[in-house]
Amino acid sequence: MLRYFGSREALLLDLMDVEYRAWTPHLETTLREHRGPLDVDQVAAIVAGELAERPILTRLIAASVELLQYPMPQAACERCREQGRHDQAELARILTAALGVELRARDQA
Repeated sequence: MLRYFGSREALLLDLMDVEYRAWTPHLETTLREHRGPLDVDQVAAIVAGELAERPILTRLIAASVELLQYPMPQAACERCREQGRHDQAELARILTAALGVELRARDQA
């Protein structure tokens, strides 16, 4: 396993990406069920509720800052960065649709 992932930290970051990609379609469906643009408080409550149902994802998100501080092979770093960019863009797309406003690049980050 370590040979493929490069490090224990990279393995956990990859697991976070898998969990994240399983969560975002579910979040999008839940937000669409509410019809029309929602206000920020409604979206925040829905996102918080959805994340509360995914304790593995929330623990991995919380640990990700620390995990990124450990040295990883270059290939693993690049893979994790690309996963992060993809996940950020996907969440921004979902939130943009739910809020009915275009998020600036700074807000997306």
